Amino acid sequence: MKKFTTTTALVAISALFLLAGAQQADAALSKADQGCRGTIAKGFGKLAATADKTIAGCHKSRDGGKIPDTTDCNLLAHADTKGKVVKAANKLIAGIAKKCPETGSKAVTTSLIDGYLSCPEPCGTNTGVPNTLTSFSDLGQCLACLGGDVSEGFNSSAMGAPVPSGLSKTDSKCHGTIAKGYGKLAATIVKDRAGCQKGADKTGDGDTTACSTSDAKGKIAKALAKAEAGLDKSCAAADLALVASCATDSLANLKICLANDANAAADELFAAAYSLDATICPTGLVSTLLAGVAPDGTVGRSSLKSGWTGVGHGADLPHGYKTRLHVDCGAGASPPCGDCTVTGAKTTGDAAYNVRCRDDMTVTCTNAFGIDASCPGVGNCDVILSPPLPLSAGSVPVCVVSRIATDYSGTANNESGSADIAVMLRSVVHTGITVSQPCPNCQGDTTFDDGAKDGTCSGGPGDGLSCDTQAEDATFGPVSLDCPPDPLANVTGQGLIIDLSATSGNATMNYENQCDAPLNAFNCACGVCSGDTTFPCRNNTECSDSGLGTCTAFGAGTARKPNGCADAVCSPDPADPGMGVCLAGPSVTNCDGAIKANGLGYIGCSTDFDCDQLASECPNNDCGNCTLVEDRSCFLDPIVLSGVADPDNPLLATTFCIPPAASVSINNATGLPGPGRVLLDSIPERTYD
Repeated sequence: MKKFTTTTALVAISALFLLAGAQQADAALSKADQGCRGTIAKGFGKLAATADKTIAGCHKSRDGGKIPDTTDCNLLAHADTKGKVVKAANKLIAGIAKKCPETGSKAVTTSLIDGYLSCPEPCGTNTGVPNTLTSFSDLGQCLACLGGDVSEGFNSSAMGAPVPSGLSKTDSKCHGTIAKGYGKLAATIVKDRAGCQKGADKTGDGDTTACSTSDAKGKIAKALAKAEAGLDKSCAAADLALVASCATDSLANLKICLANDANAAADELFAAAYSLDATICPTGLVSTLLAGVAPDGTVGRSSLKSGWTGVGHGADLPHGYKTRLHVDCGAGASPPCGDCTVTGAKTTGDAAYNVRCRDDMTVTCTNAFGIDASCPGVGNCDVILSPPLPLSAGSVPVCVVSRIATDYSGTANNESGSADIAVMLRSVVHTGITVSQPCPNCQGDTTFDDGAKDGTCSGGPGDGLSCDTQAEDATFGPVSLDCPPDPLANVTGQGLIIDLSATSGNATMNYENQCDAPLNAFNCACGVCSGDTTFPCRNNTECSDSGLGTCTAFGAGTARKPNGCADAVCSPDPADPGMGVCLAGPSVTNCDGAIKANGLGYIGCSTDFDCDQLASECPNNDCGNCTLVEDRSCFLDPIVLSGVADPDNPLLATTFCIPPAASVSINNATGLPGPGRVLLDSIPERTYD
């Protein structure tokens, strides 16, 4: 590759973490990585500076009549008569080969080359390197060409092609001053910012954003001032039209355009030293979820609210989980890619870990969505949405595993970051181990999602097995597909039907069907079909279109209400835009010794005795006292949620209906059947396999 509260279905949401692509922020760099990047930046900068000096020297000789007027000094093929640029290019290639080994004890991180995607044209064609780049050897060849190409472009504008016989001595001096001053400016920018980045890399911050505009020591400003002073001295009396640089009308405009040209060339060189953008459209997307509250305490925009009681409106999503999808932007497509078609989940390569046997999730299989001989029982080989999701609210813990029933479809736009994506799931709900450990954990894994099972399962039927963590809940710990819940704790059979559609636009759910007695004078958001009470619905049409009657039932769930408010009135919550609060109560009361990372409680109580009863399931065998009082949340009618289209950090919105589980405690605590509402904050990444 190049590159959820007590409810059942909240697991379903993490499927939709993708959107248009962008590279993920760089992880901490090893010493080998630092050496490699430093060598690339240093050698690339020297190559470009050598090319600038060579072109400047050619112009000086041409202006002085030492070489023919027909010599095109802005082309290195003409200017580099002594082979200095070729030598610098070969030195860059050799330096990269030495400092960027891809095997052995001093090898760079495998993913480091992924930041260099395509070799820009015409160098891609001229060097014959593959698109996408696959090795540092390819990169060396590309940069050796690109350094000269950028220099030729910069000098074609800055130096122009004046007619030597028409230049006076003053004009020639002005022309030479341009070459010296602004070539030096471009070289200073590249060298200074490369030095800045070298320091940033040592601190573990590989992101180039800060250094791309840095001038911490003022060297760039000094070089610019010196270049402009040189123009004032040498070009004031020159005929700028004959000098034929990037501006011929005034000295002031000449200063502006030369500074712009030098900066543009330096910006291109600095950026290319650390990454190269794709010149082809992606074939896949990898999206990493940012939890509402991450294990390190950072807060993202993700949020999850489920069920009509309001008790299930305070779960964080699992942080760091990756969703990998295939996309089709059209054969041979190049940026801008526009709307690309989502063609399904990736199930091979780095995504093969989530292809698991239905009857034993610890066993991997290869025949995704089919029957596989390596699987026990019937042999179903499923694509699992995510590692088991730990959810706990109202003293009811559950552990949810969702499989993809109908594969991903929809569109994602690489430039705008807009998306509309759908997937059908079957979410299997299991009663949790304890209120503070709903799912088995994967303890001690050193590097998440690397395929290496360095951790050990704690709890569940896989207790003691080795595991690789794929995500971490800030409250309930790290989770892994290698550590499944107990199948005997399943309370939903083949799983709840969850039909998700997520968007970067607006997701809306109206209250479209009659609630149940005694509140049947009100409308509710969700129900189940009268002809099949496992099928969730928003309105009668969804049921009648499938021949399943009307959306008027609650099946095994609790009688539906519009909300859990004492007066059935949900008022806008100023602290949570788009959501409501029960002004008339009742409040939600929890034990104060068991609090989620987001500050909300999850062990419901009426008295301290209720907290004492669950003491053995709480941290340090103490659930605290029944003093944590929270306002009861509720859904407004209609439920409206807005996503954000952003190619680097999109936000997806989804609303959906959740059918009931075969568990009275789960249904009563959360309010099922009922609505769900989720915001998904993520960092996406293009892939090109």
